Amino acid sequence: GGALITIDLLPLDPTSRREIEQNFSNPNNNNNNTNNLIILQGDFIQEKHNIQQFIRHTTTTQTDDDDNNQGGGGGGAQVVLSDMASNFTGDSSTDALRTMNLIEEALDFAIGGGLAKGGIFVGKYFSCGSEEQELRSTAKRHFRQVKTMKPPASRKESAERYLVAINFVSSPGRSLPP
Repeated sequence: GGALITIDLLPLDPTSRREIEQNFSNPNNNNNNTNNLIILQGDFIQEKHNIQQFIRHTTTTQTDDDDNNQGGGGGGAQVVLSDMASNFTGDSSTDALRTMNLIEEALDFAIGGGLAKGGIFVGKYFSCGSEEQELRSTAKRHFRQVKTMKPPASRKESAERYLVAINFVSSPGRSLPP
């Protein structure tokens, strides 16, 4: 079971779309249903609330239909993965802040109804000082485990980082004690 829902500002080229569909419906993956693959094109920030409602509806329906659901319950995704980045200006400070804004939007989406209890959030950003600490602090209020990491494949001089937050436990109105 499960579904893969993607959204991108740019259209997915036909070759990439076919590859995703083939990999997702591969019988070796125990999933032979491309009906569970939803590819959306649009602006995530403008459509965030509509996507949350869509995911809650989709996952609640799947939970009701699937007695073997291994996730943390319906009403949200098991994983929210954000690899968003803005168009680069060439100014590293500006680019880092713009990307930080995108991960903050993605985290807000996850804790605001896009992620099921027990879910996982992973998001890319570029290190930029105190904003990074605020991001971790926000995640720690809503997840049992929060880590940041620099991918081994990332260039040494790159400021690229990933926030990994595991075991979502609270929604915006509630938070974990500090």
